[in-house]
Amino acid sequence: MNPFRSVGAMLSLALVVVVALALALVYAVVVPSLRNRLVDAKLNQLRGSLPAITTDVSQTPYQFWGLNKQGWASGANARVVLYANANPAATGDNVSLSVYDDSNTLTSVDVASDRVAERAAKSLAEASGTVVRGDNQFAEVAKRVDVPIPTGGIVVLLSASLDDALANVRTVQQ
Repeated sequence: MNPFRSVGAMLSLALVVVVALALALVYAVVVPSLRNRLVDAKLNQLRGSLPAITTDVSQTPYQFWGLNKQGWASGANARVVLYANANPAATGDNVSLSVYDDSNTLTSVDVASDRVAERAAKSLAEASGTVVRGDNQFAEVAKRVDVPIPTGGIVVLLSASLDDALANVRTVQQ
Protein backbone atom coordinates (compact mmCIF):
# COMPACT_ATOMS: atom_id res chain seq x y z
CA MET A 1 0.00 0.00 0.00
CA ASN A 2 1.28 3.43 -0.97
CA PRO A 3 1.64 5.72 2.11
CA PHE A 4 0.75 8.80 0.03
CA ARG A 5 -2.70 7.38 -0.79
CA SER A 6 -3.80 7.13 2.82
CA VAL A 7 -6.52 9.37 4.21
CA GLY A 8 -4.03 11.06 6.56
CA ALA A 9 -1.67 11.92 3.70
CA MET A 10 -4.51 13.29 1.58
CA LEU A 11 -5.78 15.43 4.47
CA SER A 12 -2.25 16.68 5.13
CA LEU A 13 -1.83 17.61 1.49
CA ALA A 14 -5.18 19.41 1.47
CA LEU A 15 -4.18 21.32 4.60
CA VAL A 16 -0.88 22.37 3.01
CA VAL A 17 -2.72 23.62 -0.08
CA VAL A 18 -5.27 25.57 2.00
CA VAL A 19 -2.54 27.17 4.13
CA ALA A 20 -0.48 28.05 1.03
CA LEU A 21 -3.51 29.66 -0.62
CA ALA A 22 -4.32 31.60 2.56
CA LEU A 23 -0.74 32.87 2.80
CA ALA A 24 -0.73 33.86 -0.87
CA LEU A 25 -4.00 35.73 -0.44
CA VAL A 26 -2.76 37.54 2.66
CA TYR A 27 0.49 38.40 0.88
CA ALA A 28 -1.35 39.74 -2.17
CA VAL A 29 -3.76 41.85 -0.12
CA VAL A 30 -1.84 42.92 2.98
CA VAL A 31 1.58 43.88 1.58
CA PRO A 32 0.42 46.49 -0.97
CA SER A 33 -2.12 47.84 1.48
CA LEU A 34 0.51 48.10 4.23
CA ARG A 35 2.93 49.85 1.90
CA ASN A 36 0.28 52.37 0.81
CA ARG A 37 -0.78 53.05 4.39
CA LEU A 38 2.80 53.61 5.57
CA VAL A 39 3.57 55.97 2.67
CA ASP A 40 0.29 57.83 3.24
CA ALA A 41 1.10 58.15 6.94
CA LYS A 42 4.47 59.73 6.13
CA LEU A 43 2.86 62.11 3.62
CA ASN A 44 0.18 63.07 6.17
CA GLN A 45 2.89 63.73 8.76
CA LEU A 46 4.66 66.05 6.32
CA ARG A 47 1.37 67.74 5.35
CA GLY A 48 0.75 68.39 9.03
CA SER A 49 4.14 70.06 9.45
CA LEU A 50 4.00 72.15 6.27
CA PRO A 51 1.57 74.92 7.38
CA ALA A 52 3.66 75.91 10.42
CA ILE A 53 6.84 76.02 8.36
CA THR A 54 5.31 77.99 5.49
CA THR A 55 3.84 80.47 7.96
CA ASP A 56 7.22 80.82 9.66
CA VAL A 57 8.96 81.28 6.30
CA SER A 58 6.50 83.99 5.29
CA GLN A 59 6.89 85.82 8.62
CA THR A 60 10.68 85.51 8.98
CA PRO A 61 12.95 87.90 7.07
CA TYR A 62 14.79 85.89 4.40
CA GLN A 63 18.16 86.81 5.92
CA PHE A 64 17.29 84.59 8.91
CA TRP A 65 16.03 81.54 7.04
CA GLY A 66 19.48 79.99 7.22
CA LEU A 67 19.36 80.18 11.02
CA ASN A 68 15.91 78.61 11.19
CA LYS A 69 16.18 75.83 8.59
CA GLN A 70 17.62 73.22 10.98
CA GLY A 71 14.84 73.93 13.48
CA TRP A 72 12.24 73.56 10.77
CA ALA A 73 13.85 70.30 9.63
CA SER A 74 14.01 68.78 13.10
CA GLY A 75 10.44 69.87 13.88
CA ALA A 76 9.14 68.22 10.73
CA ASN A 77 11.53 65.26 10.94
CA ALA A 78 12.30 65.96 7.30
CA ARG A 79 14.69 67.77 5.03
CA VAL A 80 13.60 71.34 4.29
CA VAL A 81 14.52 72.82 0.92
CA LEU A 82 13.63 76.36 -0.14
CA TYR A 83 13.46 77.03 -3.87
CA ALA A 84 13.45 80.42 -5.55
CA ASN A 85 12.18 81.15 -9.01
CA ALA A 86 15.30 81.37 -11.17
CA ASN A 87 13.41 83.57 -13.62
CA PRO A 88 11.12 85.94 -11.66
CA ALA A 89 9.33 87.03 -14.84
CA ALA A 90 8.31 83.44 -15.62
CA THR A 91 4.92 82.16 -14.52
CA GLY A 92 2.87 79.01 -14.91
CA ASP A 93 4.56 76.23 -16.83
CA ASN A 94 7.63 78.39 -17.47
CA VAL A 95 8.66 78.55 -13.80
CA SER A 96 12.27 77.47 -13.28
CA LEU A 97 13.32 76.68 -9.72
CA SER A 98 16.75 76.85 -8.15
CA VAL A 99 17.70 75.82 -4.62
CA TYR A 100 17.76 78.91 -2.41
CA ASP A 101 18.51 77.17 0.90
CA ASP A 102 18.64 73.59 2.15
CA SER A 103 18.73 72.00 5.60
CA ASN A 104 21.10 69.39 4.15
CA THR A 105 24.38 71.20 4.55
CA LEU A 106 26.38 68.74 2.44
CA THR A 107 24.85 69.14 -1.00
CA SER A 108 21.70 70.23 -2.77
CA VAL A 109 22.52 68.63 -6.10
CA ASP A 110 20.12 65.74 -5.54
CA VAL A 111 17.14 68.09 -5.13
CA ALA A 112 18.13 70.65 -7.77
CA SER A 113 15.33 69.40 -10.03
CA ASP A 114 12.44 68.09 -7.96
CA ARG A 115 9.13 67.28 -9.65
CA VAL A 116 7.01 67.79 -6.50
CA ALA A 117 8.48 71.28 -5.93
CA GLU A 118 8.04 72.13 -9.61
CA ARG A 119 4.41 70.99 -9.51
CA ALA A 120 3.77 73.19 -6.46
CA ALA A 121 5.39 76.18 -8.17
CA LYS A 122 3.42 75.72 -11.38
CA SER A 123 0.04 74.97 -9.82
CA LEU A 124 0.29 77.50 -6.97
CA ALA A 125 -1.20 74.78 -4.76
CA GLU A 126 0.20 72.23 -2.35
CA ALA A 127 1.73 69.24 -4.10
CA SER A 128 2.76 65.88 -2.69
CA GLY A 129 4.05 62.54 -3.82
CA THR A 130 6.96 60.15 -3.73
CA VAL A 131 10.23 60.45 -5.60
CA VAL A 132 13.24 58.22 -6.06
CA ARG A 133 16.73 59.65 -5.71
CA GLY A 134 19.51 57.14 -6.16
CA ASP A 135 18.44 53.93 -4.44
CA ASN A 136 16.16 55.67 -1.94
CA GLN A 137 12.51 56.62 -2.04
CA PHE A 138 11.22 59.81 -0.40
CA ALA A 139 7.83 61.19 0.57
CA GLU A 140 7.54 64.87 -0.28
CA VAL A 141 5.15 67.77 0.14
CA ALA A 142 5.69 71.26 -1.24
CA LYS A 143 3.91 74.58 -1.28
CA ARG A 144 4.59 77.97 -2.76
CA VAL A 145 4.84 80.88 -0.33
CA ASP A 146 4.74 84.49 -1.46
CA VAL A 147 7.51 86.38 0.30
CA PRO A 148 9.07 89.79 -0.39
CA ILE A 149 12.35 88.76 -2.01
CA PRO A 150 13.62 89.68 -5.45
CA THR A 151 12.78 86.30 -6.97
CA GLY A 152 9.15 86.47 -5.92
CA GLY A 153 7.72 83.38 -4.30
CA ILE A 154 9.54 80.62 -2.50
CA VAL A 155 8.61 76.96 -2.74
CA VAL A 156 9.00 75.11 0.55
CA LEU A 157 9.70 71.39 0.12
CA LEU A 158 9.64 68.84 2.94
CA SER A 159 11.32 65.56 2.01
CA ALA A 160 11.51 62.50 4.26
CA SER A 161 13.04 59.12 3.56
CA LEU A 162 10.73 56.14 3.29
CA ASP A 163 13.51 53.68 4.19
CA ASP A 164 12.03 52.80 7.60
CA ALA A 165 8.51 52.34 6.27
CA LEU A 166 9.67 50.25 3.33
CA ALA A 167 11.90 48.17 5.62
CA ASN A 168 8.76 47.27 7.58
CA VAL A 169 7.06 46.19 4.35
CA ARG A 170 10.07 44.05 3.42
CA THR A 171 9.93 42.41 6.86
CA VAL A 172 6.28 41.50 6.35
CA GLN A 173 7.09 40.18 2.86
CA GLN A 174 9.71 37.85 4.32
